[in-house]
Amino acid sequence: MEIEQILFLVLYQDARFDLPYIHNLIGVSIRTLRSWKRSLETGQNMLEIKEGRGRKKNWELLRKIKKDKNMKTPRYKSKKETHKSPVGKTT
Repeated sequence: MEIEQILFLVLYQDARFDLPYIHNLIGVSIRTLRSWKRSLETGQNMLEIKEGRGRKKNWELLRKIKKDKNMKTPRYKSKKETHKSPVGKTT
């Protein structure tokens, strides 16, 4: 997405193209271009990734899942374990 932002900066500020024309050139939605334009007008750095973007990882839940996965019993018994059991195939 950074390349499109740089193209937008060049086309909007230096070449003075309007948003629909930029949309046709680089293929970014008009809504996104308006957002970038607004950030330029307010003086924000649009190339900087802001804090709080994306889904937060729940480290506690990830540890619990990993612990449960390690504690999971095996699905199939080994041959040694099946010979020890008193139940046979004929019962």
